[in-house]
Amino acid sequence: MRVLVGQVGRSIAGGLERLNRQAQAVASGAAEQMTEFKGEDEVGRLAATVNKIASDARRATTARVIADAIVSSLPNALLVTDSKLAVSRANQAALKLLGATDPMQILGRKLSEISTDIAAPAQRVKTTLLPTTVETSVVKRAGAPVPVSISLSPLAGVPDQSRGLVCLAEDVRERREAERLLIEARDRAQASDRGKSEFLATMSHELRTPLNAIIGYSQMLQEAVTDQDSLEDIRKIESASSDLLRTVDRVLELANAESGKTALTLEPF
Repeated sequence: MRVLVGQVGRSIAGGLERLNRQAQAVASGAAEQMTEFKGEDEVGRLAATVNKIASDARRATTARVIADAIVSSLPNALLVTDSKLAVSRANQAALKLLGATDPMQILGRKLSEISTDIAAPAQRVKTTLLPTTVETSVVKRAGAPVPVSISLSPLAGVPDQSRGLVCLAEDVRERREAERLLIEARDRAQASDRGKSEFLATMSHELRTPLNAIIGYSQMLQEAVTDQDSLEDIRKIESASSDLLRTVDRVLELANAESGKTALTLEPF
C-alpha cells in the first residue's frame, strides 16, 4: 500500500511539476510545447486548461508577429499615440520621415512637437472619434520641415480613458512638386494662347485698314471709269477685297472671343 501511495504521489507531483513548467513558459510568452499529462481528475482538467492557455498564447503571438510585420512594411509613416497624444509606437517609415535612427528618439514625443498644426485636429478626433485628414508639415530632427498628409483615426478596441490615435502620414513633396509643374505648364499655355489671340487681333486690325482703302478706291474708280474691261477688273478687285475683309473680320472675332473681349449687341430679327 505504501508503495502504491508513493507511486501515485510521485505521478501527481510529476504532473504538477510539468504543469508548473508549462505555466511558467506561458507566462514568459515562450509556450512552445503542450503538456502531455492527461486524465479526468483535477490535475488532468488543470492540464487541459493550461494547454488551452498555451495554444491561445501561441495564436496571439503569431497574430502579433504578423501585425508587426505589416506595420513595419508599410510604405507610409505610422505613429500610434497614447491617451495623452504622445507617440507610443512608430514604424521604420516614420523614423525615416522624421530623420530618426532609433525609435527612442520619437517615442514619448507629443504630436504637437512633431507638427505644430496637428494638435487641434488630433484632440478633435480623440473627442469626436471621427477620422480626419490634415495637410501640414512635420519637423525633422535635422533639415527643413517636410510637407505631409496625415490621416488621424481613433485607436479601436481600447477603453475611452486610454484611447489614443493612429496617425498615417504620407510625404507629399513629390505630389506638390508635380502640382507646381502642372500649374506652371498651364500658365505657360494660357500665356501662349493670350499671345496668339493678341497677335491675331493686331494683325486683323492692321489688315483691315489697307483693305478698306482698296475697297474704297475701287468703288471710286467704278464711278470714274467708263471702259467696260477696266470696270470689270475693278469690280473683281473690290469683290476679292471684300471677301478678304470678311475673312479678316471672322479672324478678329475669333481672337476677341479667345481673349474674352467679345461684345454682344442686340439687333431685331
